[in-house]
Amino acid sequence: MGFRSASRIGATCAITGSVLLFVGTYLHPMGADPNQAVAAFTEYAADHLWVASHLTQLAGVSLMVAALLLLQEERLPVWPWRWRYRQWTE
Repeated sequence: MGFRSASRIGATCAITGSVLLFVGTYLHPMGADPNQAVAAFTEYAADHLWVASHLTQLAGVSLMVAALLLLQEERLPVWPWRWRYRQWTE
C-alpha cells in the first residue's frame, strides 16, 4: 500500500471512527445511575436503540484501531513478524 493511500485511509478511518463513537455514545441511555444495577438495566431494557448504539460504538472503535494499524504500517513498512517469516523461509 502506498504512503499516500495508507495515510488517507488511516485519516478517514480515524475521523469516521471518532464520529461513530460519539454518535453511539450519544444514543446510549444514560438517565439512570450505573451504580444502581436494577434501575440501569431496566432503562437499558426499555431503550429501543440499545443494540444500535452499541454496534455503532463497536464500529467506531474498530475504525480507530484500523487507523492505528495503518499508522503503524506507515511508520514501519516492514512489520517485524514479516521480516522474521522471511528469515525462516530462506
